[in-house]
Amino acid sequence: MAKRFPLLLLSLVLVAVQGCALIESATEQVFGPGDVPPVSEELLWPSVGTITGHEAPELGENPDLTDLENQEDIDVGVPPDQVGTFAHLAVVMADDGECVSVHNSDPDEGTMFRVRVEDCSQACPSNCAPGESGLRVEAAVEVPVIEESQAEKMQEYLENVTPEAIVQIRFAFEELEFFQLTPEGREVVQDRFEDFVFLLSNDSGAEVLILDGRHLDSISPDKIQRFDVDSNAPFTKQLKKDILALKLDPVWATFRFHIPEEALGQVQVEDGGLSMDFNMEFVISAIEVVSG
Repeated sequence: MAKRFPLLLLSLVLVAVQGCALIESATEQVFGPGDVPPVSEELLWPSVGTITGHEAPELGENPDLTDLENQEDIDVGVPPDQVGTFAHLAVVMADDGECVSVHNSDPDEGTMFRVRVEDCSQACPSNCAPGESGLRVEAAVEVPVIEESQAEKMQEYLENVTPEAIVQIRFAFEELEFFQLTPEGREVVQDRFEDFVFLLSNDSGAEVLILDGRHLDSISPDKIQRFDVDSNAPFTKQLKKDILALKLDPVWATFRFHIPEEALGQVQVEDGGLSMDFNMEFVISAIEVVSG
């Protein structure tokens, strides 16, 4: 038989959860800032040499200068004003005969960050659209979902929580921008991207869309933007079950976009990157808790 609590008692239980966000109504509780760890990262792209495998080695007492000559070779044929840009990266990939370049950061160096670049030229069979040129880029940052102590708090105070009781997962963004540092200052460059999407994904390949390029310019610290995650997506259903089972493996904040050929020289790899600041929020239905 379903457990039934007086609504007043249930409200007191909800209020008792320390650090929880504002109760939006008598039937909802939001776990957000203060309950879920925020994601605040500013990450620079790996260098052209790092992405393509031409990074300069560390020099010991008896260095092999051949590797340094190979590092210098990747600048050959690149106009001086495009060195260090995605146009430079495209030239190096073409010279190497590489249609795809992938780089994964060192897990011992902090936040896990992986980059995948795909050449859309006619020389490369790819997932690019017919007639598309330039590069397709995927960047993924490993992010925590919820800390174990907070998941246990959900279970401790809301013992009848089921996946159905988590009626909504959403993202509250204060910042999401792609930038480059120039002598004139910091420049936002996402207006040079096409087909931008931000997804949540996992190592099994499951993913769910959070937002697309139409919303990028609306996000700012002065106006927090919230985006609901599709509750019916298989990824979301599994995430709810994992949270309540205390399976707290990180997920990937994944960005995909296309840089057209004519814009490649206008977007820097060197001294370029992305900055993001967001919170995940979990909306708990008291009605589902009572009647579940």
